[in-house]
Parts: sequence; structure tokens; C-alpha cells
Amino acid sequence: MYKRLPDRKELQESAAILAAEDELSDNEIAQHCGITRRTLMRWKKQSAIQQKIDEHLRLSKQNSESQMIVERQMRIADMAVMLQKLKDIIRERAKTPEMRGVPGGSTGLMRRRKISFRRPYGPLCDYELDTGLLRESRRLLVAVAKALGQWQRPKYRPIACSTNTKVASGKQHRAALLIADGTSWDLEIAAACGINRRTLARWKEQPSFRTPVAEVRTTIFSDLTL
Repeated sequence: MYKRLPDRKELQESAAILAAEDELSDNEIAQHCGITRRTLMRWKKQSAIQQKIDEHLRLSKQNSESQMIVERQMRIADMAVMLQKLKDIIRERAKTPEMRGVPGGSTGLMRRRKISFRRPYGPLCDYELDTGLLRESRRLLVAVAKALGQWQRPKYRPIACSTNTKVASGKQHRAALLIADGTSWDLEIAAACGINRRTLARWKEQPSFRTPVAEVRTTIFSDLTL
């Protein structure tokens, strides 16, 4: 059966998408589209092609930010459930007859500890503050605060308004998302974006890169609720 070959417009569209994704080199994009690298370079200089690339970058940016917001909301919801379970444990423990008369027993934060076993009287018990439960509660509260952007948010130097309207590349935007997320180390971010740590460090010093980081952080945290 005859297979229709893609026309010039379709090839340009495919090249624009691959250029926006920023996953392949120019040589690989040209090979994928069945054109030469010189042809690809000529296309990328055309305003119509550059507009297509920018359009795909903006769509990718919106989708990535929406996905990150959903993932954060799911993590926050899971942590909220765990916090509620800890609160239930504390409340139920405070109601037990065993805690009556125990200093601090009404708070639900005390736990029984066996300190010895004496016959014929049975185990000799003492009560202590449940530091493990408090530690886990604090860990969850800190994690929720971080997910909401309310815990020791990094302080960036003041950024002057830039007149540069160029859309960041796919790799730069992924790096900006991960930096704004605040849950990954620089080495992890660099590996996820297919760059080295030195390149990431150089990007982080550029005002044109710090601006989208701040914008992404504002977008993500403004749409999060507990």
C-alpha cells in the first residue's frame, strides 16, 4: 500500500516540536526528520518556525507546571492523612483509663515503658514522652510546609525586570521546575535535565534563568492548598 510522505509543513512542525523538547541534538533532529543539519539551521532562523518552537515551549511549560502542582497536591494530601492518623492516636491514647493519673497522660503524648519485671507483681512500668511520635509529626509538618513553599524558602537576589522575551529552552525550563520544587539536589537536577552540574550552576547565576524560577515558584505555590 502506498505510504504518503510527510510534506514540508509537517516536517517543519515535527522539527519545531523536537527543538522545543530539547532532548535531541540538531544532528539527531535533522536525521529524525530526514533533512540535513544545514536545512534545519535554515528553518530555525525563520520567524514562523521560531514562533512554532516558542509555542510548543509555552505549551510544554503549562503542562509541566500543571503536572507538578497535581503531584504536590497529592503528596500534601497523603501527608495530611498521616497527620490526621497521628492526631487520632494521640486523642485515643488520652482517653484510655490507663493514662488517668499519669502526669501529662491527658495530652495523649505519653507512652508506657517497661523498665523491669518483678515477680510476683508482674512488669514494672514507667511513662515517658513519646518523642518518636512527636518527631514524626514534626517531620510531616515540615514536609507539608516545604510543599506549600512556607519553609525556609531560598532567598534570591533582586532580579531586574528584563526586556528579553525569549522563551527558555526545554532543558532550562525543566531545571527551573525542579529548582522551584525544592526537593532535588543540584546533581539530581543536572542529571534529570541531561546537563552537567557546572552548566546548571552557570544557569543559576543568570538573571534570565532566575526569573522563570521565581515565576514557576509563584505559580506552583499560589495554586496549592492544604
